[in-house]
Order: sequence, then C-alpha cells, then structure tokens
Amino acid sequence: MEQPIVDASKPLQLNESKTSILQHAWNLFDLYDKNSAEQQTLYKRIQLIILILAISLTVLVLSQSQIELLSNDNIKSEQNGTKNLLSYLKYIIIILPITISIFVAAGTYFKHGNKWVALRSASESIKSEIYQYLTKVGKYRPSSDDKKDDENVPLPQVSPEEKLSNEIERINNQVLETEVSL
Repeated sequence: MEQPIVDASKPLQLNESKTSILQHAWNLFDLYDKNSAEQQTLYKRIQLIILILAISLTVLVLSQSQIELLSNDNIKSEQNGTKNLLSYLKYIIIILPITISIFVAAGTYFKHGNKWVALRSASESIKSEIYQYLTKVGKYRPSSDDKKDDENVPLPQVSPEEKLSNEIERINNQVLETEVSL
C-alpha cells in the first residue's frame, strides 16, 4: 500500500519567528527532496522491470523459433523433450506480454515519473527561495524607498520573512494541485 507522499498540511504562520519560518522551509525542502528520490527509485524500478521483461520476451521468441527449426532438422532426435520445452516456452511467451502490460498500467496509473519531476521541481524552488532569502537578493532585498499606490498613499512594507513564507506557501500549494497529492 502506498504511503502519502506529501504531508505539508501545516501552513506557515506569519507571526512565527524568523528561525521557525526558515526551519519550516528547510523541513519542507527535505520532505520534498526525500519523496522525490523515492518516486525516482520507483519510476526507475518499474521501467527496468518492463525493459528486462521485454528483452526476455524477445529472447524467448527467438529461442523458440530456433528450437523449432532444429527439431525439424533432427526429426529422429528426442522429440518428447523438445516438445515439452516448446510447450513451456509457448506458455511463458503468452504470460510475459500480459505481465509487461500490468507493469505498464501500474506505471501509468501511479505516475511515479510525474510525481518525481513535480517534487524535484518543488524542492529546488524551495531551496532557491531559501538561499535568496539568506543572501538577501531579489525580492528579499531590503527596500529603502517607500512604494505608493495610485492615490500616493504609502503601501505597507512586506518583510523578507513574510515574502519567504508566501513563496513557500505558493510552492506548496502548487505541488498539492498536481498528482502528487493523489
């Protein structure tokens, strides 16, 4: 049974201290990073199993045709053993495509590849926001000039902590709107 991928239900509180907002951002980054690695592993395993089964199927079909050719050439040889081998191969060749289809369907249904990409993207976005905040660049640069609205009324200043909190919440909401939350 699959465990939930994301447990980011606790929203950031703007009245939290600077340290706790930053700690929450790092915790969310860690959560997304670990879940991304898990989804990547699952995705790659399913793809590898499909590849191995498909190659095995090809080898078995080629083997079957070679065994049939050889058994036709050597009519007097041990035909019972050859017939048994051919009947086993026939059943395996019937079962393998069904098995491959099941793995392909499971990969499509669980969408581990899509989840991996979404979680990786979110974790890297959070890391980017954290480092921008820590180095006080971009939107986290302290503003010295007062911004005014259309009526020349000063707009309230938004602290870097509030900006970080808002960005982390935006990224979190974006992830939860994808198939990651399913």
